[in-house]
Amino acid sequence: MSMVFCRGCAKEIHETVPSCPGCGAPQNVPQSQAAAAAGLNNESEAISESWKSRFALLEKAGGVKMPNIKNLQFGERRKVVFNVWGFLFGPLYYLAKGMWKKAISLLGVAILAIVVLEVICKAIGISDTVTNFVAGAIFATRATIDYYKKVKLGDNGWW
Repeated sequence: MSMVFCRGCAKEIHETVPSCPGCGAPQNVPQSQAAAAAGLNNESEAISESWKSRFALLEKAGGVKMPNIKNLQFGERRKVVFNVWGFLFGPLYYLAKGMWKKAISLLGVAILAIVVLEVICKAIGISDTVTNFVAGAIFATRATIDYYKKVKLGDNGWW
């Protein structure tokens, strides 16, 4: 029998427990329920090998909270933490992956962050060109985790 990481607190637990003994978070989401919640027909089997390897690395890092990220090598960390397509296309990439709620949420966060950073940069008298990359960085760092949550956990909500 193998061990997995809790969906709630990221502690290592046995794969067959229905809820985490530490935090009480439910663990086993039946595949049909997860697919129905995500509006898919078993998408986890239809994903590419590239995504399967990213998901395996994310699970090795301890799940979405990534408490064991330091156990990964640099190249593996980069695959989990940074998504080039998310950086380049941001909300359009999320829409293509069927995550429109999260696209709207992150776009709002990105706009707010850009406005705040521009005000701060102007107040201290430095160039605000750094704000050009804020939205891309937000989408790039969240894309892999959000897609994992959608496909594996059946979570395609707002945040």
